Amino acid sequence: MESSKDIPDDPAAHHPGDLAAHHRDDPAARHRDDPAARQPDGWPKAQPNPDASNGVAMRAIRPDPIEPNPITVALEPRIGAQAMLLAMLPDEEQSERLASRLKDLGYRVVHGRVGAMDGEKVVAAMESAVKRARVIDGRLYREGHALYHAILDALHGVARGPLMFGEIHRTVGLKFAVVRGPGVAREPGDWIAVALYGMIGAPAKGFEHEALGLGVFHI
Repeated sequence: MESSKDIPDDPAAHHPGDLAAHHRDDPAARHRDDPAARQPDGWPKAQPNPDASNGVAMRAIRPDPIEPNPITVALEPRIGAQAMLLAMLPDEEQSERLASRLKDLGYRVVHGRVGAMDGEKVVAAMESAVKRARVIDGRLYREGHALYHAILDALHGVARGPLMFGEIHRTVGLKFAVVRGPGVAREPGDWIAVALYGMIGAPAKGFEHEALGLGVFHI
């Protein structure tokens, strides 16, 4: 077994004061850790190389390797995930902020609230809101057809079975979000996502629970 004297000395394992002393003795380390010595993109600036024959040659210091982060963030938001997030945000200001950001990225977005004991009224209210916001062109069958199927899929998630509410003494109070944009494959043509989040249960306060539904369909 190696003795402690055989293990290379790691200045980072010492007391901060010892590390500072190490930086005083190591110009490269001092240069690397100085914020003023970094370029706007975070890379260290080149510095004179004292080992060069003329003492002026420049060398660039690469930053220490960074361990890969297991958590990644997609550069292009998936419409289903964004629709669910938008539907589940309780604060209207936060909802508007997210909707505005998605619109800036080129997505078409609308969100709102609907409550009824009749599934037909839920569908009709959402279709009207989507058309008013021009998320789809109501004159085109393929766009209305895609919206209809996405709404039905989302409602199945909320109802967890047959699309019946008042008929079996249930009512819903939902927030909906509809997002239209490119799919994951980035192929030509848009997709539309419908997310529903809220409460379902008997028509009496306190006799309900949360429910969530999502429908994604291609246009």
